[in-house]
Amino acid sequence: MVKSLMSKTLPEKYTGAYMVLTEEAVEGFGKSTLGFYASKGFFTQVEGVKNLAKTLDVDTEELEKELKDYDEHLENKEPDQFGKTNFPGRLVPAEPTTYWVAMITPVVHYTMGGLSINADAAILREDKTEISGLYGAGEVTGGVHGHNRLAGNSLLECVVFGRTAGRQAALYAQS
Repeated sequence: MVKSLMSKTLPEKYTGAYMVLTEEAVEGFGKSTLGFYASKGFFTQVEGVKNLAKTLDVDTEELEKELKDYDEHLENKEPDQFGKTNFPGRLVPAEPTTYWVAMITPVVHYTMGGLSINADAAILREDKTEISGLYGAGEVTGGVHGHNRLAGNSLLECVVFGRTAGRQAALYAQS
């Protein structure tokens, strides 16, 4: 096992992915927000491309080439080789910069389920008929927010449909 950038223990052959932000991007995102994550150890700050390459354990020349390639897509407003079209800021600024680096690891953030419910929180079959006595709320359900959800809305959804599902389940049990 080896220690990673963020002091997590990872398998030796782990292929890591990193988020790299310039000071400009951090300002645009919200420095106070990222500062909070940095205080928790999720970001490391390094000065200049040479130190960034050392931190990421990659060749400096190759990293400079990748960063310049990224900036070319930004300037030309063209998708990169992966189809990315949103480039929030230059990675090779005119002046040396502090890079903010975070290791990205795969996790399940939320699943947004797939079970359809009605206004009474009853789980629905594919033909939209209710499954008697089965109710759902929260991340087991899908469709309340469309294809995505806005941050914070899920809490309200859990309260509203959680209370509804509980009430309906109690009524079902009493009957």
